[in-house]
Amino acid sequence: MKKWVLGAAFLAAVAAGCGPQEAASASTEAVISSEDVEWEFQPLMSSQSPAFPFRFELGHERVEAACDAGLLIGFDDHNGTEYPTGSTLSVPAGSRLYWSPWDGTSEISLNAEITFTVYDSSGEAYSGSIQINGTRGEVGEPEESVVEVVYLASLDGQDGLLMTQDEAAGGARITAAGAQA
Repeated sequence: MKKWVLGAAFLAAVAAGCGPQEAASASTEAVISSEDVEWEFQPLMSSQSPAFPFRFELGHERVEAACDAGLLIGFDDHNGTEYPTGSTLSVPAGSRLYWSPWDGTSEISLNAEITFTVYDSSGEAYSGSIQINGTRGEVGEPEESVVEVVYLASLDGQDGLLMTQDEAAGGARITAAGAQA
């Protein structure tokens, strides 16, 4: 499991069009396990990654994704003016797909589903979904307590795909089952 701390300051910066470096009012810390990927959101804290990154390593040309809550962000694909964002997003090979629990207009999402299709030169190569479920709580001493949401992300029922911790870059790494690390 990986534990992520994401700050509210970053959320406002992303809404204003800032990228990960500019919006990086955030810090991450790793909690390693062999199960789902865990991400912890604590408003007023900061992190070096402003959203939960998913890195696809499947010999593909692009990934097309959609989420039913929160916001997808293409931080690796700045066009000179802004970062691509939305409830649907296409990211090219080599770029990570980022998910934020906040879409800039509503409450922080506790649950989301990201559906994706991976395309290679022959067409559709893989498709799947990532389930993200959050639990709200508080941490710290009563006079200094901070609201937090702990998210668990899992790759559900996808034959041929494996989601693991991305120790090198942080976040999640999605590979073909049986692929070498």
